[in-house]
Amino acid sequence: MDFKFRGRALKFGHNIDAEQILPSRYTLSARQEEVVPHVMSGADPHIGIRLKKGDIIVAGTNFGCGSALEIVPLALKWAGVAAVIAESFSRVFYRNAINIGFPILEGTGVYAGIGEGDMVEIDLERGLIRSITKMRNFPTAPFPDFMQTLMHVGGLEEYVRQRLKRASTAT
Repeated sequence: MDFKFRGRALKFGHNIDAEQILPSRYTLSARQEEVVPHVMSGADPHIGIRLKKGDIIVAGTNFGCGSALEIVPLALKWAGVAAVIAESFSRVFYRNAINIGFPILEGTGVYAGIGEGDMVEIDLERGLIRSITKMRNFPTAPFPDFMQTLMHVGGLEEYVRQRLKRASTAT
């Protein structure tokens, strides 16, 4: 499988919690058009001006801490964020992101080594994060094949749907 992303880095700090990613007053809506304008607005009230489809969020430690709502990583996906790279993630955010097929990678040194606006490339298959701007690599563990499959099909729900369809046509 070949799963690569290239985008502009938008940099955020450490301990970016769910409230900063998607303020709680918007978490009750399941409508993209109501949620997307508020993605990352708790961390940066002017993010709507800066956030473009294909951007890659770069953060420090403990990204996604706080609420365990699946809508939080889903909102990032809906907003067109290509991926999130962080030093570490909250375990629940990490699992929710994988379940919805949203690419996230942990990389040591990414917070200090990637600057705001840097062009960044991610290769999920090889486990590589690269600042094209600074010509610097940040190796990380590649996703296991199963998790890469979840990314390709769009998440756990779609994976199960496809498996059930194949099973029903095989009988």
